[in-house]
Parts: sequence; structure tokens; C-alpha cells
Amino acid sequence: MAVEKVGIYYEKQRIKPWLVRWYGENNARGRPRRYSKSFKRKRDALAFQSDKQAELNTGAQRDDIKITLEELCNKFLESRKHSLRKASLDRYELTISQLKEYFDPTYQIRRIHRQDAEMFIATREIIHPDHKRKHKDLSTGARNRYLSCAHTIFTAAVDWEYIKKNPFSGIPETKSVPKAWHFITPSEFKAVLLTTSERRVQALYGVMYGAGLRYGEAINLLWNGKDIDFERSRINIEKRPATRSIPPFLVKDYEKRSIPMPQWVQNMLLKLHTEAPEGCPFAFVSLQRWPRLRKKWQKLLKGGNSNKWENHMVANNVLRNFRAACCRAGIKVDESLTLHCLRKSYAQNLADNGTPISTLKSLMGHSDIQTTSKFYLQSTDANEERACQALDRIMEVLETDTEMTLEPPKHKKSEKPSLPNSGSHQKLH
Repeated sequence: MAVEKVGIYYEKQRIKPWLVRWYGENNARGRPRRYSKSFKRKRDALAFQSDKQAELNTGAQRDDIKITLEELCNKFLESRKHSLRKASLDRYELTISQLKEYFDPTYQIRRIHRQDAEMFIATREIIHPDHKRKHKDLSTGARNRYLSCAHTIFTAAVDWEYIKKNPFSGIPETKSVPKAWHFITPSEFKAVLLTTSERRVQALYGVMYGAGLRYGEAINLLWNGKDIDFERSRINIEKRPATRSIPPFLVKDYEKRSIPMPQWVQNMLLKLHTEAPEGCPFAFVSLQRWPRLRKKWQKLLKGGNSNKWENHMVANNVLRNFRAACCRAGIKVDESLTLHCLRKSYAQNLADNGTPISTLKSLMGHSDIQTTSKFYLQSTDANEERACQALDRIMEVLETDTEMTLEPPKHKKSEKPSLPNSGSHQKLH
């Protein structure tokens, strides 16, 4: 059994004569491992002895664990593979590959300090397969994701008592500037619908623009009477477990919600439902796509890779088709134009019509109200004009109530404004 006491000794022949010794756990031969640390000054040795003794008294690890970066990363992935989604696992695996490349798989994690962690984050860049091309700096969001993943991995190392302090703790994230996106006006949306011939695709765009659904949420809607509730005129978003034939649906942030449908969205879905082919449970999946979708899911299920399924895998080429429809509708902009702009434009339309931001947060399914205000709501020329007109109306009411004019008062020629007597030395109170 290991000796509990931390001793201090003086050895004159040493350059650092004050020596602190303690014992670890027993080795294979049944003898306790010995550790020591030397100091030039006695007071430094006493301070270390006191800290070390208090640490061991609390039951801390007695031996220095020499675990490599590769061992830590393998254990982390093994412990998280059943609780994380595929997209999250992919981000961790990318971060781990970068950590191993920067340090070394055999590098001991206790040797990684704050400076090393900061240099790792600062030197991340996009590496192209074509080495002739210059390396590009990462976006702010990608750099912050590296920081977040590395911080989580080393937090696990602290929790498992491999190290005492997380080297990535305290490194500030880089502030991100929201990317400009194109607000799709109602007239532009109508033009997109007119250039789209398939009713199934029109209805898909409709639930995103008229109910604010994410693409992954919209494409996973089923004709089961629960996802699309015609009686209550609502669309319900909640987690769906997998079956043998239907893949699972995972709600972002695990927050279910119920969204009211405008009448025009409900009419689109009713027409689509009357034409829905038998045998396909998905509202926006064609009869030709359904067998391939089911086959892909069953292949993952059979291979034990069901956790690699993601919501967007239900359909393909949707973004390409949407941009083609926008091009046919004459929408040509410099800002970002993706399917997600339909959802963002839904939020903008509600905000422009006075919807409280707390209600908007609930409808959008955001876990943080800052996400709603920072990334979705943007100032438009129409909003600025309305704000200016509102100020004009306020002043008009004020002038009417007080009979106030903006012209300065007129004085008679004989009258002079009274001024303080410059020759007097009266005190003003």
C-alpha cells in the first residue's frame, strides 16, 4: 500500500537542495512508486509540500498518468459514439485528426499547455488537396468549432483525472459576423412557385416559407395525421424513433414544437394529400425516391451504422433545384441564397408585422433568443422608412396637442429681449 505522507528533505550536494518526496501506488513488484521535486528555497518546497499533501488527502490520483493524445481521443470517441449524432461525431473526428497532426498521436496530454492550445487554434487553415493552391484561413465559425470540440475532449480528460487543468479553458471564441442573406419577399416567393411545376416541391417551399420549418424538418413530415394536423391547422415537430422501414427523425436541440399553418399553406398541403401516392409515408418524397430511401436506411441498419443517418438524407439535389427555380424567377443577388433563406424570411415577415421576439423564438424552435435576434432579423429599407414615418407621426400629434410651431417667436421692433445688466455684480441664485 502506498505511503500517505509527503516528506521534505535537505540534501546539501544538490543545486536545488530542498527535496519534496511522496509515494504513488504499488507497482507490479508490490513496492510503492517514488516521486520527487526539488527546489532552491525552503519556502517554495514547503508550499509545494502543503499543496501536494492536501491534494492527496482529498483522494487525488497519486501517480502521474502518462496517457497519450491518441489514447485520450480513442476513449473519448468510444464513450460518446452512442450519445452524439453523426454530424457531431464528424466534427470531433475532424478536430482529433487536426490535433494528432499538430502534436503527435504519441504526445502525452499532460505536456500540452495553454500556449500550445492557443497556437493550435491560431494555426488552423483550410488545406486543399491540390498543393499548388494557397492555403486559406478558416472562417470564424469553423475556428470556433475546433476550439469547442478540443475544449470538450480535454474537459473529459480532466473529469477522468488524466490531467488537472484543461489547456483550452479560457481561450476566447472569435466573434462572428452574421453572413448577409437574401430576404425573399412575398412577390419573389410567388414568382418561385410559378416557375416550379411539381406541386410536391411547391408545398415543400410553402411549409418552409409559411411555417418556418428547417429543411430537415420539412422533408421528414409524414402523412400520419400527427405531423400534419389538418383539424387543428398545425404542423408538429417532434423526435421520431426509427422502424425497420422508416428512418428516425431527430429534432435540433431536442426541442419539439407546434406551429400554426396559414390557410394558404394548409390549402397547398390538402391538394398535395389528395394526390399522394399509396405506399409512400413521406409528404414530400416522390414514389420513385421512396424505394431507394428505404433501401439506404435498411443498409445502414443492417450494418450497425444507424447512428450515421441524418435528417437531410431523405432527399437529394433539393438546394440545386431551388437555386434553379430562383434563377428562372429572376432572383439574382450577391447575398447568400439557400433553402434556409425561406425559413429566415418567414421570421423576417413575422418581425416586420410586429410579432414579439419571444413568440418568434418559440415558433422558430430556438433554444436561445440571441439566435433569433442575431442571425435572423435584419434591418430593411422598408423597416427604416416605417420607423422614420412613425417619428413624423409622433411630432404631428405633439404639434396638434400643444399648438406648437417649429418657427422661432417673432418680437416687435420696439421690444428688446431683457439681458442681464453687464455693469452689475449681482449674484445669480
